[in-house]
Amino acid sequence: MAVSAMTTSPMPTSALGTTTSSAAPPPSGQETIAAAAATREEVTAAAAAAARVDEAAAAAVAAARVEEAAAAAAAVAREDQAAVDAAAAQEKAAVVAVAAVREERAAATAAVAATEEKTAASAAAVYATIVLISLIYAGMHILTKAAFEEGMSTTVFVFYRHAVAAIFLAPFAFFLEIRKRQTPPLTVRLSFKIFVHAFYGMAGTINLYSIGLNYASATSSSAIFNIVPVVAFILAVMFRMETLKLKTVHGMAKASGILLCVGGVVALALYQGPQLKSFNHHPLLHSTSKAVHEHPEKNWALGIFLMTASVVIWSLWTVKQGPLLLEYPSKLLNTTLQCTFASVQSFVIALVMERDLSRWKLAGGMSLFAVLFTGILVAAISYYLQIWVIEKKGPVFLSMSMPLSLVFTMVIASFLLGEDVSLGSIIGGALLVAGLYAVLWGKGREDRAVASPLDGTLPQLEEQKSRAAETKESETSDATAKV
Repeated sequence: MAVSAMTTSPMPTSALGTTTSSAAPPPSGQETIAAAAATREEVTAAAAAAARVDEAAAAAVAAARVEEAAAAAAAVAREDQAAVDAAAAQEKAAVVAVAAVREERAAATAAVAATEEKTAASAAAVYATIVLISLIYAGMHILTKAAFEEGMSTTVFVFYRHAVAAIFLAPFAFFLEIRKRQTPPLTVRLSFKIFVHAFYGMAGTINLYSIGLNYASATSSSAIFNIVPVVAFILAVMFRMETLKLKTVHGMAKASGILLCVGGVVALALYQGPQLKSFNHHPLLHSTSKAVHEHPEKNWALGIFLMTASVVIWSLWTVKQGPLLLEYPSKLLNTTLQCTFASVQSFVIALVMERDLSRWKLAGGMSLFAVLFTGILVAAISYYLQIWVIEKKGPVFLSMSMPLSLVFTMVIASFLLGEDVSLGSIIGGALLVAGLYAVLWGKGREDRAVASPLDGTLPQLEEQKSRAAETKESETSDATAKV
């Protein structure tokens, strides 16, 4: 059906005419000129269009460059702002670091100042305690001598002194150690050892000292007490607790100190010389005893000998207290037990020596005051004051302060008792003090020689820390300056 439709449809005339003509006629001259003009116009239009395209492209390139420049400028601005912010933050951090370093230095300075204040206060307390201890021992020499001058029996006085000390210490030992169960068990063997120490170190020593003081003077007894550290050192050498190397400087110093002390004792005992009269011609305590004036030279030498023997025994007791405290470390109960045993032993000695019951009465108010003073302040309080000073400054510092007691005794005895000081007492006391300091100097020199080498590096470490802190602060200041 399709084929028939196509064969039957008529064909237009124009189409037929076009297909049937074989060639077009040639164009005329005007037509050529018109076509050339049209071509020129088309070329001109195309050139104008190309120019416009070029202008648009140039404008686009310029716009892109402007955008790039704006973006670069914005990036530079952001970088600059970031750099400024970083510099500001660095400057702020540097300021904070400098402030922190200054605060640390101020805090360290304040801490050093507080430490120095505490040290100064502690040193003042130590020196005040040293003066108090010296005054207590000066009072012991003077008041004991005054009690004997009043007519008090020496052996009875010793018994009362130890009894008062035991009664005074017993409550403290009970409440501070026994009640709190801080005391180790006390065996029979240990009790016997404490009993023996109390016999020779307290009862025997104080009895010998009291008899010697009754024959001599308070000033001489105070002078002899300065040889306690020296005798203790000699005994420590004998027991191989200390060393004495004579080929060294410190060994020669200690040996010369010992010889000076021996010379001082000999000068005190055998040479009196001229008397230096007391500046007080109306003493507060008048002498009633004639023991010194009946046989002055004989009694004086005997008194010096007895007091020297008591100091030697007491030094032995001091050396032996170290091992005893290691075995029984309760200091307060140990002291209380020794005072109790010494009071019992002194009671037996007084019964043997003084059978006249009238001699057991206190001769007067001075005797009572002397008993209370020596029993409480000397036997109890001064013991703990000395322990406190040893803990703060060491035993050498305490020993070096002992000559203060001699000075106080000499002045107070002249004022209260009207004692005349002999030239022999002055020379002997000076030799004893010189010997004491020679031994202490040699001992200190020896301790420094055998000290650990690490002790010398401590100041270097502190100096390195100080230099590191200064370097850190200078670096921080340089960073701040650069910012």
